[in-house]
Amino acid sequence: MNNSIERLIDGMVASLRQEIIPQVCTGFARGQAFGLIYMLNSLRLRAEWSREFVLEQIRPQVELAGKLAPLLADTAPALPKAPTPELDLHALEALRDTNDARICSLIDWTAAKAAIGLSENAFHVLCLLLAAEDRQLSPSDLSDLVGTSRANMTKIIESLAVSGYASRREGKHDGRRQVIAITESGKAATLAALPTLSRPLKMAFSSLTAEEMAQLDALLRKVVVSFDNGALELDATTIFGNPAKEDDHG
Repeated sequence: MNNSIERLIDGMVASLRQEIIPQVCTGFARGQAFGLIYMLNSLRLRAEWSREFVLEQIRPQVELAGKLAPLLADTAPALPKAPTPELDLHALEALRDTNDARICSLIDWTAAKAAIGLSENAFHVLCLLLAAEDRQLSPSDLSDLVGTSRANMTKIIESLAVSGYASRREGKHDGRRQVIAITESGKAATLAALPTLSRPLKMAFSSLTAEEMAQLDALLRKVVVSFDNGALELDATTIFGNPAKEDDHG
C-alpha cells in the first residue's frame, strides 16, 4: 500500500482513539467513533490485500519470462519484468498491464516467425528482393543492406533457394556476375506474412494522426534519397568531430 495512505489512516485512527473518543459523552457517539476506526482498519487491510492480489497476477508473468529467456533470440521483444519492493499498488498495476502488453508482443512475434518459417534476416532478404528493381539484387548488395557478413548471406541465400523462395541467375550485363531473384513462391510467402508482421508497427504508430503519418513518411523518404544520392559514410568522427584535434587547438 502507498506509504502516505498508510500513515494517513494510522493518524486518523490514533486521533480518534486518543483525542476524540475520550471527549465523547454518549454511548451512541462513542459507538459511531469505534465504527469509524473499524472501517479505517478494514480499508487499510483491503488496500494491502489488493497489492497482494496484483502481485499474484504478476507472478505467472515473471515465471513465463524466466522460462522463455533461454529460448528466445536477441531480436525477440522485451520480456515481462519482475516487481521491485518499493512499488505501490498503482505502480504494480501499471507493471502488470505493461507485462500483459509484452506477452502480446511476444505472441505476435512468434506467430510472425511461424507464418513464414524463416529467420529474420531471410525475411529481410525477401522484402528487399520484392522491393528491388527487376525483383533481384546481387549477394554483395544484399549483404550490405541486411548488415551481415558475405559468408552468412551465402547461407541465407542457400536456405531461400532450397525453400524455393529465391533463385540464382546470371546478371543481365555481366554473365560472370550472379544475382538473386525472388520467385513467385517467395513473393506469395512474403505477402502472406506481412499482415502479421506489420501489426506491432501499426500499434507503435497508432497515436499519430493521418497528417503526422504523412509528415513522417515524407521525412523518411527524404532520408532514403539522401543515402541513395551518396551520403558520407558515418562514423563517430564524422558525427562528433575529432576531440584530440580540438584539444590541440584549445
